[in-house]
Amino acid sequence: KWLPGRSPEEVNPARLPDAFRDAVLASSRRQRSGVTAQARKALRAADRISEGGRHAFLVGIASKLAARIRQHTGEELEELTQTMLCVNAAMCEPPKGDAEVSKIASDQFAYYRDRAIARRASGKFKFEQYGLVWNSEERCWEPGEWRLTIVRGEHAEYKLRVPVPHENRSVTVRLSAEEWVTPRKVAVRILEATGKVNPLDPNPTRWARAWTGESIKNDEGGYDDIRGLMSLLTDDAESEIPPPEANVTTYNASILLSYLDSHQKAEASDEDDRKPNHSGLPKWIQASSGEWCLWLKWHETVSKAWQIAKAGALGISQRAALKEAILDAAGEKTISMISKKVNGRQGKWYIFRERHIDALRKLADSV
Repeated sequence: KWLPGRSPEEVNPARLPDAFRDAVLASSRRQRSGVTAQARKALRAADRISEGGRHAFLVGIASKLAARIRQHTGEELEELTQTMLCVNAAMCEPPKGDAEVSKIASDQFAYYRDRAIARRASGKFKFEQYGLVWNSEERCWEPGEWRLTIVRGEHAEYKLRVPVPHENRSVTVRLSAEEWVTPRKVAVRILEATGKVNPLDPNPTRWARAWTGESIKNDEGGYDDIRGLMSLLTDDAESEIPPPEANVTTYNASILLSYLDSHQKAEASDEDDRKPNHSGLPKWIQASSGEWCLWLKWHETVSKAWQIAKAGALGISQRAALKEAILDAAGEKTISMISKKVNGRQGKWYIFRERHIDALRKLADSV
């Protein structure tokens, strides 16, 4: 019961305390001091976490790990719990009780499980189908299942590991530095490698913001910088340093050579044996002079080679660099091309001769 004249309809609400109001407004804006961000900083600094900071630290780590879980099974929860117990023992001084740490892990697991169920039901979050995770606190897409390795060779190469939706596999997308900083090129290369993941559909602008980040106007008239996937992936990237004598181009040469070596020369038994493959894939054909030449279409051949090697796909700039390396090793400026009609369709084939294969072998042997 309400005292006479004291019901909510009869009394004006009390003024919200300024500190409480400021806290509410601050939580609605992107905060660089969120528990996940703080936990990341603490991990990198390798500082022991004392009383007063342990709970926020453990919640931050559990949130980061739980956000990456895709199959919410009992085994995944047990693995998360055991990981958190280890983090607690290694980083907290003194460690929290096992029961409290287990509760933190369980709560974060349940939160991300329920959120995943809700978002799948809504059908609005297409990026989550690709293994990315929406961080409502930071207002950005996080890498989730995506992983990055930076090859720090002659020319930096970015190897992006992307899961394929509804299939128990992932692919590696190989990107040049120029491709890495261009959202559309990243999306196209991912689509080439997976055949299913197309971040540009249905909203290319949305993907560009997710990849590079954006600035959003805040309530104070300023702007908050929202970090993009490109930056977040780089933060947690692994580094790969090739042998001193190797570089990206020679590594690519080894993949192409392995594929070309799988094609054998065969004596022609009819006219069709003297025609190149209409698909553009490599085929040895013996000329009337007796010389063997490997007829192929460059894009189709390279794409097939990388598919067989399960190495993702090769970008335009890297394909061009590989071709130039073959020409340099062979001491030539161009590779002959012949236009020919096959199965009623006109096409152009590169003519690789033995010296081109030898040049490719020379490049691959340096890996």
